[in-house]
Amino acid sequence: VDEQTKIEQAALESDNRNAFGVYLCVNTGLRLGEWLGLQWKDVEWDNKELNIRRTLGRRVAFKDGLPHGTEIHIGDTKTFSSRRRVPITADLTERLLVFKAKQDAVKQAAGPAYKDDDFLLASDLGKHYEPRYYEELFYGLMEQEGGEKGNFHCLRHTFATRCIEAGMDIYVVSKLLGHTNPTTLNRYGHLLPDHRAASIKKLEAYRKRQANTYLFFSFMTSIVHLFCVLF
Repeated sequence: VDEQTKIEQAALESDNRNAFGVYLCVNTGLRLGEWLGLQWKDVEWDNKELNIRRTLGRRVAFKDGLPHGTEIHIGDTKTFSSRRRVPITADLTERLLVFKAKQDAVKQAAGPAYKDDDFLLASDLGKHYEPRYYEELFYGLMEQEGGEKGNFHCLRHTFATRCIEAGMDIYVVSKLLGHTNPTTLNRYGHLLPDHRAASIKKLEAYRKRQANTYLFFSFMTSIVHLFCVLF
């Protein structure tokens, strides 16, 4: 948790406004391509949700039927399960509004030179980000905070871990991450025993409440019956 706090703080305090994406991804579990492909029209402010429906990344380009370098590809998410709505907290919503205000200021300063493609993550002239460049930004933040060097995907693992530690259901976590199959989260099995015990305690408390409710109504029924007999 301490390392997560450090990287979040570094992202929020960075001179590079686009470092905010690191904070967003560690709190939503988005894949890098999903973050790069996110547009402002995908932000549902009233519902506090992100509508994940496209991804941006590099893929092999072909010329005359043969591989010819790579090219940026913007398209639908890789699977039906990846297409999803991810709720965001009130705090994250507020920070997202601040991020938007910064981008709007950059857009205004650039004037006609700004090419507005509606991407959350954009250069000072509105151009989309290269995946490699954003990974380098992330590595820079990690190095700055003295953390272990990991790839961008580790932010998803951190998000999943925090969700499970908070007692969230595995199926729900799987849906938030856009997994096709919940068994993908088997790697987090070591986090579950304490939550199983806690769940049994919740069941025990629920059964006790049920029993107490039953006793109360049985008692009240007896009182009413006695009252009817006497009067």
